[in-house]
Amino acid sequence: MNKSPIDLERLIRQAQSLHPLPQSVTRLAQMMSGDGWTMTEVVEAISYDQTLTARLLAMANSAAFAAQNEIRSVRDAVVRLGAGAVLSLAMAATVQAQLDREIPQYGLCEGDLWRHSVAAALSIQALATHARADLPAASFTAAVLHDIGKLLISRHLDLSTLDQLQQARDEGGLAGFRAEIEVLAIHHGQLGALMARSWGLPAEIVHGIEFHHDPLAGGGGVCHVVHVANCVAHRVIDTGPCSQGEPAPEPTSLEALGITAANLEELVETVSEQLDEILERYAVG
Repeated sequence: MNKSPIDLERLIRQAQSLHPLPQSVTRLAQMMSGDGWTMTEVVEAISYDQTLTARLLAMANSAAFAAQNEIRSVRDAVVRLGAGAVLSLAMAATVQAQLDREIPQYGLCEGDLWRHSVAAALSIQALATHARADLPAASFTAAVLHDIGKLLISRHLDLSTLDQLQQARDEGGLAGFRAEIEVLAIHHGQLGALMARSWGLPAEIVHGIEFHHDPLAGGGGVCHVVHVANCVAHRVIDTGPCSQGEPAPEPTSLEALGITAANLEELVETVSEQLDEILERYAVG
């Protein structure tokens, strides 16, 4: 492997020295990573944030979450959505402004990465109806953040480096993240994992971000879930030239989750139908 054209040490230092997330969000993530949390603790953590409360109630009352009777309390909303979806909503509300930015280095227009992240999180909600086992709560947040590393790595990509990445994809036949490894000696999943770790997020979320393209290397579990969700999200939304050549979901991941080819098509259709409404609900507040 050739020497990386970017300053890796500087890039990693930046990833490890980010501004912290709001304490309430970090606390919620850490709380839900274990088994000892109570509904009262979750409700209290959310209730002090008016914007998050408004989004949570709007989401709980959306058709995508099969709302029938109107949900009026945070407690009922948490019960309706489930712990994983609530945590991903809290995280998304925190990082939305960053994910909404244009990232021309990745061929992403304004809002593209945000829509892809929401589609990935929504894919997990749809996956939960087909998977053979309960999905880890960390899967939702890892799905929202799985491409967060692109925001930081893009700042270090000049025209020459972008040309090298394009050549690795076009002539080398490499998928986006493998082209990053070949040219940069680091990929956006690894960098995103460093960012998540610097925020104090639980190890399972960090792991899901790092290995969302290579779930076998990550040992499966949450990595399988986020990997499949990412693939579904790419099917739902074309996220530019850097997503071209993205592989189909790993057969091992599909098998681990009990997902068939027919299920996969259902997931794509479901997420496609629900995405616009969910994006509108996220915009509440």
